[in-house]
Amino acid sequence: MLRGLAQDFKGAGNEVTVLLDERIAAFHPLITADQIVTVGSLNVVDQSMEKIAGTVDAAFIVAPEANHILASIVECLEATGAFSLNCESKGIVEASDKPALAERAKKLGLSFPCAEILSTSVSEKDAVQQIRSELRFPVVVKPVSGAGCSGLSLAQNESQLRDALANARRETASRHVIVQELVEGVSASVSLISTGAKALPVSLNLQLVTMASPDGVSSYEGGATPLCHPLGQEAFSAANRLVESFGTLRGYVGVDIVLAQDKVYVIEVNPRLTTSYVGLRKVANFNIAEALTKAVLKDTLPGKPQTSGYACFGKTLVGPPSTLVWKEVCGLAEVASPPFPLSDAQSHYALIQALGSNFEDAQCTLNEAKERVQQICKGGNPPR
Repeated sequence: MLRGLAQDFKGAGNEVTVLLDERIAAFHPLITADQIVTVGSLNVVDQSMEKIAGTVDAAFIVAPEANHILASIVECLEATGAFSLNCESKGIVEASDKPALAERAKKLGLSFPCAEILSTSVSEKDAVQQIRSELRFPVVVKPVSGAGCSGLSLAQNESQLRDALANARRETASRHVIVQELVEGVSASVSLISTGAKALPVSLNLQLVTMASPDGVSSYEGGATPLCHPLGQEAFSAANRLVESFGTLRGYVGVDIVLAQDKVYVIEVNPRLTTSYVGLRKVANFNIAEALTKAVLKDTLPGKPQTSGYACFGKTLVGPPSTLVWKEVCGLAEVASPPFPLSDAQSHYALIQALGSNFEDAQCTLNEAKERVQQICKGGNPPR
């Protein structure tokens, strides 16, 4: 996302300065920037931002929402006096509050999964009893404040519910977890550009999410854009109303939804750049970075958004890459993010993207690119 965003800001005629983790900067990644400022740890991010705040017209933070990391960094940016292109920090906090989101959605007449909020201090026995009396299995358990699939589990019965609650508690600093009835349907998201007061749905995106039992690992595998679906316009309308109801969500915003058989269920609001941006920027008929800048600075939205072709994107698992392998993988056009050799872990992921005139072509190209990356990382000859 960072690499694509920097390229798009440059494409819009801006000078770009990037704050980058010094571990990643050591590999000299291909980032289109006029200046790269390295940062040693999260503890010094605010100091680095303060140093360059007076030299830039505006700034955009790419960070996870988990444990309020994004909100705290944006708040630090706002304190420097530099203009933030992110959602307001208070809006990020509000949007990340899942219990409050459920109430907001219901007041707007939007569908939201039946859910219960549990304190992390409640006893296991009381938690199970509350869920048994209020919800039907299977249920989805996740932290109230989290990002991606961290701490997320699918529980089919009371025994799995106990383990799922323990998983969610381990992955959050919050005092609450949320338990939702599982909604069957297509996992999707809506990408929007917003001025705060007015939002514009840009695309409907497919999400590929694996929800595992508590003894497994739930994960976001990737997605595709645009997604054609009979409930597309209803999804746009629901996401639009929800985002505009905050008044503080501006720039780029994502809304996670489930397209059920006959209705759209709102799941989460992501007040930040989302992974779908990686594919969307390749098929949209406008520069998204420029559009979010104009939405925030000039209170204007782009004309009717259109897309050309289809983009598929997804993670691929590889073994520990050497520096030489890393450089070879970086040279592939389909690699959005290479597997950085930054730890001793046996598993690393690369994010791959592919384009096609239709979804099938894009998916086929994506699978071929994944295979090339895997072969390179294994030390074999990649298929041509």
